[in-house]
Amino acid sequence: MPIYEFRCNGCDQKFETLCSSTNVGSVTCPKCATNDVSRLFSTFFSSSTSSDGTRTTSSSSRCSGCSGGHCGSCH
Repeated sequence: MPIYEFRCNGCDQKFETLCSSTNVGSVTCPKCATNDVSRLFSTFFSSSTSSDGTRTTSSSSRCSGCSGGHCGSCH
């Protein structure tokens, strides 16, 4: 099962939870227990090594840790 990120529309708490895609609608906020939550887009990071030994990294362009998406904390 994947880990999804959510933001509570009631208390603005951001949290992650492990759930199947069919159970996303039953997620509740751990802080205020409401089910009025919005799923956030998650960031990802990948790393690979080419045949010549060069290592490359990549991450998504949107940071889930800040509202602007480019706060500099997600490098």
